Order: sequence, then C-alpha cells, then structure tokens
Amino acid sequence: RSGNTMVLGILVGIVGTLVGLIMAFVQVRTRLPGRRVMHVLMLIPIVSPPFAVAMSIIALFGRRGLITYQLLGIRYDIYGLRGMVLAISLSYMPIAYLNFIGMLRAFDGSLEEAATMLGGGAFHRLRTVILPLLAPGIASSFLLLFVSSIAELGNPVLLSGNYDVLSVRIYLAVIGEFSLDKAAVYSMMLLVPSLAIFSLQYLWLRRKEYVTITGKVAAPLRPVSSLGAKIGLGLFAVLVSAFIVLLYGYMVIGAFTRVWNINFELTLDHFRFVLQGVGLKALKDTALLAALATPIAGFAGLIIAFVITQRRFPGRSMLDFASVLGVAVPGTIIGIGLLLGFNRPLLWGAIPRLQGTAAIIVLAFTIRSLPGVVRVAVGALNQLGSNLEEASISLGASTSQTFRKVVLPLIRPAMFSSLVWSFATSMTTLSPIIFLL
Repeated sequence: RSGNTMVLGILVGIVGTLVGLIMAFVQVRTRLPGRRVMHVLMLIPIVSPPFAVAMSIIALFGRRGLITYQLLGIRYDIYGLRGMVLAISLSYMPIAYLNFIGMLRAFDGSLEEAATMLGGGAFHRLRTVILPLLAPGIASSFLLLFVSSIAELGNPVLLSGNYDVLSVRIYLAVIGEFSLDKAAVYSMMLLVPSLAIFSLQYLWLRRKEYVTITGKVAAPLRPVSSLGAKIGLGLFAVLVSAFIVLLYGYMVIGAFTRVWNINFELTLDHFRFVLQGVGLKALKDTALLAALATPIAGFAGLIIAFVITQRRFPGRSMLDFASVLGVAVPGTIIGIGLLLGFNRPLLWGAIPRLQGTAAIIVLAFTIRSLPGVVRVAVGALNQLGSNLEEASISLGASTSQTFRKVVLPLIRPAMFSSLVWSFATSMTTLSPIIFLL
C-alpha cells in the first residue's frame, strides 16, 4: 500500500505541476482570447469539495457513464490509479497554477532579453533562463501536490477500487475497525515518502540561488511570438478548460436532474431539501470559520516562510518540513488528534477545553491550509535578492520595517493567491471535521 501511495503522489505531483505551469504560462505570456474565462475556470476546483470531482468522473466516464456507456457504448473502468490521478490532479492543480502565476508576473523580462541578444532561441531561453528561475516554485508545487495527494481521502474513497492507498486504509481502520493503533501506524507510513521528497527538494534548492527580484527596474515580459507555440499552448489551454467545464457542468445539470442517467426531468427538489433544511446554516457557519482561519494561516505562514528563507539557524530545515505536515498527515488523524488533545483543559486551565467549540474547527482549518501558504511564500521569497534587505537596513530601516515596506509589496501577488487557496481549502475540508462536530 505504501508503494501504491508513493506512485500516486509522484504521478499527481508531476501532472498537476506541469498542467499548472503551462496554464499559468498561457495567462502571463500569451494574448490568447478568453484568458480571463480560463483563469476563472482554473480556480473552480479549489472551491469545490474534492469528492465532487470523483463523482463527476464516475457519472461521465464510469462503467455506466453518460459519455463512455450511453454515448460511446463502452464499459470503461475508471477505477484505480488512472481515475485517482485524474481526479486528484484536477483537484489540486490550482495550487501550482496560482503559485506560478505570482512568480511569472514578478519575472524580470530583461533576463530573457539578454538571452535573446546572445542568440538564444525560444526553447533555449525556456530551458536555461525561465525554468531554472522557476525552480523554487516547481519544487514547492510538486512537494505540496505530492503530500496533498497521498493524504487525500475524498477522491480515493470513491475511485480507488482495488488499488489500495494508505489514506483509505486509515479511514477504514478508524471507521470500520475502530482501531486508532492501526491508523497511527498507517499515518507514520505516510510521513516516510513525505520526508524523502522534502529532503530531495531541500538538497536540490539549497545549492543554487534563484533571484529575479533585485530592486532594479524590471523590463516587461514579451508575449510568445512563435506561431507554433501559440497554437500548441492555445490548444492545450482550451482542452483543459473544456474538461473542467464538462466535469462541473455535470454538477450544475445534475443538481437540477431528478435521477441522473435514469430520469433527466428537471426539478428543484434537491435545492429545497438542502436550503430549507440545515444546508444554508451550514454554509454560513463554514464561511465564517474559514474567514477566521484564513488570516491566521496567512500571517503564520508568511512569518514561517520568511524565517526559513531569510534566516540561518539550527533546526531551520526541520521547521520547513514541519510546515508541510498539515497535508502530509491524513485529515482523519488530525481530527482525532485534536479531539484527543483538546478534550480537557491544558496547562493547568490556561487553555480551555476546545472539544465541541468553533475554536477547534478554526484550528483544524488553519493546520490544513498552512502548508499551502508556506510553500507559496517560500517560492516567492526565494526570488528576492538579499541586497534588497541589506539596502533597506543600511538606510536605517529596522527588520520589521523592511519586511513590511520592501518584502511584502514584492510578494503580494503570490501571497494573495495563497490566501485565496487557504480560504477555499477551509471551505472544502472534510476529513478532520468529521470527528470534531
């Protein structure tokens, strides 16, 4: 099962990072019509529950799917590794996309112009200038997608089939076997591949510098001029956008359909059932708690990222690794850990009992969304040259003033993207909350 989980994480990390990078490149470096619509479509997966993607894939491409069975007449088996890679990559792809959007917009076009003047072609510039300077973002995105996918529960529960992964085994150990001991062992097994991937990323990035923001006036980026590249990027972006429209279009149409694939009569009964019951209150409560958790995760993640990238001290690498544990550990275990840890007052009553309160849900939201904020901030801060901080301090500014007036404005696009992701993650977090309500 650990080998299956490792394969799943690597494939999702590669596919999600690659698609996110290409779609971000289309947004920043092309003038493709409809880019704003594509940008909105790329953000949709982060505001929907992860299992919703799996449901759409099964309904459209499953053994009795509308497209595979009803239209094409084939019984396609979407269950297993292929289905999970497709669903999880689509669910977490916006993480990489938002990360690369911020980094590409901060890219100094003079670097590419210099490579052009020296005779470098388009592919040569991409390979020797653009991709190396995006290395922190590539590594951050891959790490985050990897640990997110191996701890993902919603999609594998529906799509894993006979392909066992650790997150599903943990869920079954808790819910089906009532064995916290087994769940704890499975959770420890998840930390091994996370530690291995993090170690590789850390050793790779520490040997090089990836500075593109130096305080000098940056030249504007030029759009892609090659006709072949325009056509290729455009077709890829259209296909990805069309697939997203297809999956989420099913959700919209299915919400108004009485029984999918059996009775396509339009109805509002499903909305009445949800909105006239507890559904509306649940939506308001979730939005409020997510809004409380987002600035906490944003502030804490930014401080951690700043300390990791701009300061040298013993244990820095351990702090970096600890910052991603919120997604490496399955949400079920986080929920159980919070439940057991805060079911009584702590520190002689200084910390009250949080079980059954809104505070413990905010804490769970913060833990789950913190890694995304940290990885995006680390990728952005790794682009900043140390001469910016040195120049600010030499002019008499304190560390806090430098951080507030120099660092923050330069990483604002990436941080805004991470806060959007943090809020959406909190709104759609499922597995830890099951044990806290």
